[in-house]
Amino acid sequence: MSKIGRNDLCPCGSGKKYKKCCLNKEKTTTSKEQVPLVNELYGNSLFSYHNQYVHTKKVKNEEINKKLLNIYDYGKKMSSKEVMDNYLEVINSLLSYAKENNIRTVEELDKSEQISEFCSNVINDASDVAYNLTKNNYDLEKVINYIDRLVDTLDLDTNEYISQIRTKSKMLFELGKIKEGEKALTDELEKNPKSTYCYVELIDRFNDIGNKEKAKYYYDLALSYDNIEDRDVIEEREDYFS
Repeated sequence: MSKIGRNDLCPCGSGKKYKKCCLNKEKTTTSKEQVPLVNELYGNSLFSYHNQYVHTKKVKNEEINKKLLNIYDYGKKMSSKEVMDNYLEVINSLLSYAKENNIRTVEELDKSEQISEFCSNVINDASDVAYNLTKNNYDLEKVINYIDRLVDTLDLDTNEYISQIRTKSKMLFELGKIKEGEKALTDELEKNPKSTYCYVELIDRFNDIGNKEKAKYYYDLALSYDNIEDRDVIEEREDYFS
């Protein structure tokens, strides 16, 4: 994997530059490959507790939970495709259970104890992986269909929902479905005209395909709101147009 520059977009999909997002997190985050050492030196650490918790908690769907633990234990050695396949199998199983039992919230799904991790963590982690996939290493339509199923089945909170729509839009752009990708985000902006990260995605996607006019349009539109949240995230994209 190529080195990420401090001023590059963060690969986590936040929309922020790497230096303002995960750079500092990576300096303090312990890799799962260090689990034995962490357990030996910091037996009471939060990391150690979480590792033990997800591996020992009793669950009602042991088969699907093994798929999840497979990601935690061996994800570093797996390809992005393998990791995404595992995540989709886990989450699609959860969504089937939710549909069959009229469950609409992630909190209710957690109470069903299907897996040993919080369902919101699994959904968010899967979103991080999906955001960085390309049509060269994965079937993006498969992920788009999963996202549609996810948002139709569960009532996600605003941030989780926007994250999923951004990922869907990015994949549609990647597949050359520009109008569909743009509409996925503008539909959200009709509901919430100050949704910063919808603008971020539109600016980035149109900039990536060389449509500076459209990118600048959404850049100016976002900044027309004086009290838009995380205004600096929009403003730092000024260098796209210089």
